[in-house]
Amino acid sequence: MKIDRNLTKVLAQSATQINTLTGGIVETQVRIVRQPESTIIQLKAPSLGMEAYNIEVVNHHLIVYATTDDGKLPLFHRTVPLPLHVNEESVEAVYQEGILQIILPNDQDLDRKRIDIQNNL
Repeated sequence: MKIDRNLTKVLAQSATQINTLTGGIVETQVRIVRQPESTIIQLKAPSLGMEAYNIEVVNHHLIVYATTDDGKLPLFHRTVPLPLHVNEESVEAVYQEGILQIILPNDQDLDRKRIDIQNNL
């Protein structure tokens, strides 16, 4: 018996949406795109609108979470450690067509210092 992959995908998405509507946890899809000037984190969560998302930067960690309309129940929570080259002050977020994009710009002024190793004989 051959299983149709498209049918399986549609059923899985429908199950996630029904689960969410009945009070379940949202299954988020996360994609990370690295570019020379920035890193972009894309999040897609079925049935969630822009108003459900919350984004914070704490101790060089990006925290993204969503709650129910009353803010009492968490729907999902993701914490991502930020690379040292990310400029925390310039993080931006854009919501378009059901996808939340968080843009993490690279800090172009990152100072590097080479440390020489001494031979201690």
